[in-house]
Amino acid sequence: MRVLLAVLAVSFAGALVPLINTEAFLTWVATQERGTLVGAALVAAVGQVSGKLVWYVAGLRTVQSGWVHRKLAKSGGERTLARWQARTHERPWVAGGLLFVAAFVGLPPYLAVAAVAGPLGIGVRLFVLTGLVGRFLRFWLVLELAAWSWLLLG
Repeated sequence: MRVLLAVLAVSFAGALVPLINTEAFLTWVATQERGTLVGAALVAAVGQVSGKLVWYVAGLRTVQSGWVHRKLAKSGGERTLARWQARTHERPWVAGGLLFVAAFVGLPPYLAVAAVAGPLGIGVRLFVLTGLVGRFLRFWLVLELAAWSWLLLG
């Protein structure tokens, strides 16, 4: 139970601070707790998506500020934002696909996608669902590979 709480804490912190590497921590977890890999992957996904929700809300609130609106208007960024908002609204599969790929593969960086998802008008439900699935699969793969590598090496 303590390991899962640590996984939750590290994955949440890693979602907020990119210098904290959740995958490296999960690699260590796989060497210690082989029986809870799926549980650890699920807890890590919940921690990461919870932390990324902070970036989602921050991005949404930032774009709603008057100062940012004025800066976007001066730089032509409002047109770019409006164009991407139209793309994601007209094609929810594009938005979902982008979110899933960012959560699973990490390209584009999930933190960047989380920060622009709110301003693009991507709904919280889609953000959370695709993030949980993508992060769960990513972390489960990391845990399984780490567990197998230690079995082969040790």
